[in-house]
Amino acid sequence: MSFKVLEKRAFFSDPIPEGFVSIDKGGTARFHTEDLELVGIDGAAIVLVDETTLRIALRKPREGEEARAYRVAPVRCGSKVDPARRQLMLRSALNEIRVDPKRAAGRYELRTKDDLLIVGLTDIGGDNQQQG
Repeated sequence: MSFKVLEKRAFFSDPIPEGFVSIDKGGTARFHTEDLELVGIDGAAIVLVDETTLRIALRKPREGEEARAYRVAPVRCGSKVDPARRQLMLRSALNEIRVDPKRAAGRYELRTKDDLLIVGLTDIGGDNQQQG
């Protein structure tokens, strides 16, 4: 019998390091504030999806896109606000690319390209995709 290393799961109280996003089982994504600021995202973001590559990207809303933008909110713990973290509901985006939010739960490395903040979910493809 051999042992395997048990991977620590991200919990609400865990700090999110820069360059990573944490997605919970409900589809809420938590980002380090500096990652969002790097691409100009403050209180709202446009969510883009690529079903083929299982990627979700965020960018700052452009003029006239305010109605399509998703709210980016501070992370709260009771009455306290964590200034280093912001959250955004990505359940709809995960459903759009046919990835079950429960299976997507975890921590992912972020990439930036131009004005985009990109989350690649390719590691959970295949059996994690919903049938549709």
